[in-house]
Amino acid sequence: MRPIRRDKNKNPVLRMLFCANGDRNAGFFLLRIFVGIAFIIHGYGKTFENLSGFVSYIGKMGIPFANILGTAAAFSEFFGGIFLSVGLFSKISSFFLTCTMFVAVFIAHAGMPFEKRELAIVYLLCSLMFMLKGGGKFSIDYLLFKNMNNSNKFII
Repeated sequence: MRPIRRDKNKNPVLRMLFCANGDRNAGFFLLRIFVGIAFIIHGYGKTFENLSGFVSYIGKMGIPFANILGTAAAFSEFFGGIFLSVGLFSKISSFFLTCTMFVAVFIAHAGMPFEKRELAIVYLLCSLMFMLKGGGKFSIDYLLFKNMNNSNKFII
């Protein structure tokens, strides 16, 4: 009698969920979309509804060039969130988001308990990950620059 051979890897859904070598790009894609939309939501109010209030808040923290850096922070959250969510120039926009979240964690929320800083820390780590890894396989970056991925000429 022949033993029954069960190939666990025939079902792509099971392979994606339970196998170590499954396609991780679907989860990466969903995280990029969620983080990008979250940045858009947070940046919209700062950019279009209360930019002067946000800039004055930045100035009260003692950050130099508050007009320039506050506006850049608000724009990086809104427009960087748009670029990140669609996966276009993901590393560049994530660089600006990482800088913004670094200031949020270590200056704006400094001295606050962890519970008040944890969301900014999560956004910092997510934007840092996208800055290092890029937009992933399901991104416009991948479609535009996939031929350059094997060369070290560009880091987009």
